[in-house]
Amino acid sequence: MEPDPNSENVAAVSQSSVGSDLFVFKPSEPRPLYIQKNICREEVQWGVFVPRDVPESFTSEAYQWLNRSQFYFLTKTQSLLTFGTRSPEEKLTPTSRQVRFTHSGCRPHCLPTEIRWSVRI
Repeated sequence: MEPDPNSENVAAVSQSSVGSDLFVFKPSEPRPLYIQKNICREEVQWGVFVPRDVPESFTSEAYQWLNRSQFYFLTKTQSLLTFGTRSPEEKLTPTSRQVRFTHSGCRPHCLPTEIRWSVRI
């Protein structure tokens, strides 16, 4: 379980034979705020909420847990994943697009802190 430092929210990942499921909840509430089945097929090793520089403004109650923090998680094979409504490429500013490069260990146009896959909501 991982608490969000900017809210009361806590994320918990459940492992099963078919993959990993994410549950976001407030300990004071009886029902989860968000459930996402099969966020990935791999085992999730670690997760963290990272405060956003600029808060999002999701109006849907199901996604408000993403407004102040971004949730990242790392799989057993070292894939870094996150949740978002836009791909990482769509979020890049014109300046940050210019610093993209190709590295022999990465796909073309990846960033050094590559997010290989995003769960789109």
